[in-house]
Parts: sequence; structure tokens; C-alpha cells
Amino acid sequence: MIVRSSNDRLSKCRKKKCFCTAAILAICICTVILGFPSHKEQEMQEKIAGEILRFRVVANSDSVTDQETKQKVKNAVQNELGKILENTDSLEETKEQILGQMGRIDQTAKAAAGTEKIKVSLAADWFPQRVYGKYTFPEGEYETLRVEIGEGKGHNWWCVLYPGLCYGDAVHPVADEEGEEQLKQVLDEESYDFLLYPAKTRIRFRWF
Repeated sequence: MIVRSSNDRLSKCRKKKCFCTAAILAICICTVILGFPSHKEQEMQEKIAGEILRFRVVANSDSVTDQETKQKVKNAVQNELGKILENTDSLEETKEQILGQMGRIDQTAKAAAGTEKIKVSLAADWFPQRVYGKYTFPEGEYETLRVEIGEGKGHNWWCVLYPGLCYGDAVHPVADEEGEEQLKQVLDEESYDFLLYPAKTRIRFRWF
């Protein structure tokens, strides 16, 4: 009969605790490195998505001609939206005006594209993580005014329609002070920091 001393049992207990601690630490580190979204990050994305409206124009294909057509449609519709939304002050008013003017938006897009194969919708649309100006918008579903040209298989152009962050140049966007101030007002401090300091907030969320 083998009798184990209390020291042996204590040593094994300590080893188990060390192993568990190491495993938890490894999971935390892997989560940060691999970039898996935490539950907190998903909550933040949903909170942000509930306060903004995105605008997306999807090209028929990636051919030079189709991408040029996308830019024409983007410019025409964006210009028309400036008139439609001139006196709107909230997300609900913005969506209400867009829904009431869908026919006008559709006709503007078709005229710019030179084709009747245009689909305009206001619905939830999935986006990957995207850096826009100094903000990093997390991946997820966002309510979106979507203009799809033809087959809709080409690269897309997008912006934040509400608050007004639709910069003229999405490749090298310059922050609009009025739009930024609106964004600060519609988001709480934690959500705004989440967009502004993604690396800092994501590591904090994933660690905890």
C-alpha cells in the first residue's frame, strides 16, 4: 500500500492550478493574436450599428468600365442625398426621408449608370472591419442604403451616411468636423473610444 504525503498532494494541487492558469493565459493571448471578437466587442458593434446608417454602392464587376460607372452612380446619388437629407437631424428622420424618396434615388442611380439594372434597398448589410478616416468600424451588420449595379459582384464604395461622414474621397478621407461632432453626440463615450482607439480597447476587452 502506497501512502502519499500531504506534501505530495499539495504539490499536485499547485501544479494543477499552474496548469489552469497557463491555459487561461494562453487562450487570452491566442484570442488577441488571432483577432476573434469577444462578447463585449460584439455588444459594442451592435450598439454602434444601432446609431448609424451606412451608404454602399456595389459595382457590377471589377472591370475598369464598371468601376467608373460605380463612381458616377456614387457621385450622383450622394449629391441627391445631400438635397434629400438637408434638413434631417436624427437617424429616424434620415431613414424616413430615404424611404419616402426611394423612387427618386432609384431614378438618379439609373440615370447615372445608364442602365435599368439597379437595385436600391434600405436593409441590414454585412461589412468587414474597415478603417474610415481616423475611425475603425468593426465587422458586423449595419443598416445600409445599398445601391447595387447589375450583378453586384464588383468592389464597393461606402461611407457613413448618418452621422454625415460621407467624405468626398473615401481612399484618403479628410475628417469633417461637423460630422465628427455628430458622431460624438450619437455615441456614448465608450463606443466612440472603441472606434477611435481600436487596438487599445480590443486588447482590453479580450483580456477581460
